[in-house]
Amino acid sequence: MNNTRAQLYLLKQYGFSDSILEYIFESNYQPIDVIFGNDSFINLQVEQHYTKKDNELAKDYHLFELFARNVKNKNDFLDDENVKLYFKYDKNAIDKLLPRDKQPLFFYAKGNVDLIEQDFKRVSIIGTRKPNEDFIKKGRKAIKNYVNKGFVTVSGLAEGIDTLTHEVTLELTGKTIAVLPTNFIEIYPKKNIKLVQDISEKGLLLSAMGPYEHAYKSGFLERNTYVAAMCDELLVVQTNLKSGTMNTLRKASALGKKIYYLDQLNDEINGKIIEYNGEEME
Repeated sequence: MNNTRAQLYLLKQYGFSDSILEYIFESNYQPIDVIFGNDSFINLQVEQHYTKKDNELAKDYHLFELFARNVKNKNDFLDDENVKLYFKYDKNAIDKLLPRDKQPLFFYAKGNVDLIEQDFKRVSIIGTRKPNEDFIKKGRKAIKNYVNKGFVTVSGLAEGIDTLTHEVTLELTGKTIAVLPTNFIEIYPKKNIKLVQDISEKGLLLSAMGPYEHAYKSGFLERNTYVAAMCDELLVVQTNLKSGTMNTLRKASALGKKIYYLDQLNDEINGKIIEYNGEEME
């Protein structure tokens, strides 16, 4: 408990926000002492940065202490030799994937970390959760072309095009990265539990959520940011005008990524993708 990073990890798992924990770390405070201690001056300084949830969590040290003991007694997650924990303030592979201001305090990896620690070309392949058969066929062909060119495919494990991307890559013995909106235990969608197991053994799982954190809608939007940021190229297989795919596309465009798309057979959708500097893939 004298280890600052261990304290930050526990507090994050308990539910404290990245923003307050980063403020505490950058201020060189001891995290647990400053949140649950009795120094009124320091408490006042820190409380100004609390979210509403942070303020509620800071009211009862004994509940936190019980939680910390439970984590200590159930440490299977961090004992897993296939799990690697990245800390935002260390120099590590995440710096090459995500701008510092987009990085979570902790980032979790399970599987072949060479896929992010070595210089592979990566393509993020995204699309609707409900693709039609024509786009499934076209998407499968595009995925195969990327795998044959040695790209690591990246997607978000959602139903539809994301799942297709991971499955086809594995079928071709290619390399794939799944960026989860949840932790490695509470898989969503549940139908992809077996796929997650396969990816952890043959590819790489990434998540900004630890084993005791719960998924929120914001986690899905953050997942989109990571998918957009960690690629060299992004391919849109099939999308609607208002969708998570468009959210990811906007973020990739803002980051200056090379964007390709399959003809959506809809001038309005094609036009919108072109606005984000998309180029049609032949």
